[in-house]
Amino acid sequence: MSITQYKEDDKQKIIDFFKSYENYDYLTHWGDSLLKPEDRTVGEITYDNCYKWGSRWWDFDLDVGDNYIQIDGDSAWSPMCELASLISEVFDCHVNLDYSEPGMDFAGIEDYKDGAMIDIQEFTYREYEYKFMDSHYHVQKIIEDLRDGCYESETLDDFLNSISYLNKSDKDEVQKEFAKQLKINT
Repeated sequence: MSITQYKEDDKQKIIDFFKSYENYDYLTHWGDSLLKPEDRTVGEITYDNCYKWGSRWWDFDLDVGDNYIQIDGDSAWSPMCELASLISEVFDCHVNLDYSEPGMDFAGIEDYKDGAMIDIQEFTYREYEYKFMDSHYHVQKIIEDLRDGCYESETLDDFLNSISYLNKSDKDEVQKEFAKQLKINT
C-alpha cells in the first residue's frame, strides 16, 4: 500500500494510525478506530465481520518518505481493499494497493481516492509475476515446469491460453520447449 497526495497536516495522523495497530487485538477494531477514534473495541468480532477491512490480520512494515507513506507486508488471504478505501476517504489522499497471492493465483493493483476505487487491474499471479517482477525468471520457471512434466496433460491450445500474457519472443521460446518436451509439432 502506497499513500500519496495527502495534506501535509494529515501525514503524521496517517503515520500514527499505522503505528497504533499494535495497540489493538483485532484488525477490525483498528480499522474501526478511524471512524470512531474514541472507541478501541467497536463491537464483537465474529466470522461475519472479521474481514471487514479486508483481512483478519496484517503484518506490515512502515516506510515514510518525503512525499509518500509505504506499507509492505502480509495479510490473511485477501488484500486490504476496504481499508485502502477507508484511508483514502478519511485522509483525503490517494492510496495505491498492490497485492499478490501465488497460492490462490491472483494479483492486482487498485487505486483509491475519496473512498472510491478509481482504477483496478487484475491478474493471475503468474501474469503479475511476469509483468511486474522478473519476466526472465518467470519464463525459465515455465520451461522448468515443462521439463518436469507439469503440463503433460494439457493440449497445445490450453497451454498457449495459459501463457497468453507473454510477449511474442517469450511465448515462442516456451512454445518450442512445449513441443520438444511433449513431442508435439507446432
